[in-house]
Amino acid sequence: MATDPSPKTVWRPMQLPDIVSVSKLAADIHPDFPESDDVLREKLSLFPRGCSMLMSGNEPAGYILSHPWTRGCPAPLDNLLGALPDEPDAFYIHDLALSPSARGLGMADKIVARTMALAHFLNFRIVALVSVGNAASFWQRHGFSATRPSGAKDVLTKYGPDASYMERHLDP
Repeated sequence: MATDPSPKTVWRPMQLPDIVSVSKLAADIHPDFPESDDVLREKLSLFPRGCSMLMSGNEPAGYILSHPWTRGCPAPLDNLLGALPDEPDAFYIHDLALSPSARGLGMADKIVARTMALAHFLNFRIVALVSVGNAASFWQRHGFSATRPSGAKDVLTKYGPDASYMERHLDP
């Protein structure tokens, strides 16, 4: 019986020591959107259930950062949040990034499905995010559509000219 020589690729809960790997992956995958380790660490500490690492064997291959938030107000790039809103009305995907070697394995689809299930479990009816670069079609395949919230224009400019605020409505 032959064994698979390739390392197993799995999502697991993010841990504080992972921030070093998250920072390196972020710098490699989207260098135009830098965030400090303090910002990344805060997101993990504020809502660990929304933060996962993709591991290919023992090697970090991607991550997701998500948390409860306020609809129509994308989280500012590279800013400390201080706290989550007292009455959040949306679940927010702040960042999903996979290394080139991890793409095409269905791992992004898995973590999006898991994130939607978490948002639904927490009784959120809206999941929101900012799509950058050419990622809008990926998010559209997952049921997201672009919207134009009135208070988001200033925040979106820091995400670049192709940034789009998107939402997905979850069934009750």
